[in-house]
Amino acid sequence: MVKARYKVFFLLGVIVITVGLISSVLYLQDRERQVLKTKMHLIVGDNPGFDTNNDYVVFGRVPFGGASTRHINLYNINQTRRVYISASGKLADWVSVTENNFIIGPEEAINIDVTASVPMDAEKGDYTGTLVMEFLEIEDG
Repeated sequence: MVKARYKVFFLLGVIVITVGLISSVLYLQDRERQVLKTKMHLIVGDNPGFDTNNDYVVFGRVPFGGASTRHINLYNINQTRRVYISASGKLADWVSVTENNFIIGPEEAINIDVTASVPMDAEKGDYTGTLVMEFLEIEDG
């Protein structure tokens, strides 16, 4: 009889924990998540150069051991969001940002520098990648 009670309490405990975990997962999935991806491009060469294209992040022509920086202005209209920035592709290891994993409030603006630093041992040529910005809606307060 005592073993049966322990089994019932154990089973109830497992059910409560399972319901709690499922509720947490559903709550996290309910939060709005937006992902913005933009192309990046850089040419490694002997002489520096520039490109004024605003359609994507273009670092221009960068010499060996040099760096190029582009400025991104983010403006948040309404909901408070956590912002994560990452890079992928051939440029991923060369790209850094001044701000990452930060919170931006409603009607708030932030300026972010995206810098591509070319190693001295890089080969001449075109390099591409993707800049990924994830915006996760968070509760105010």
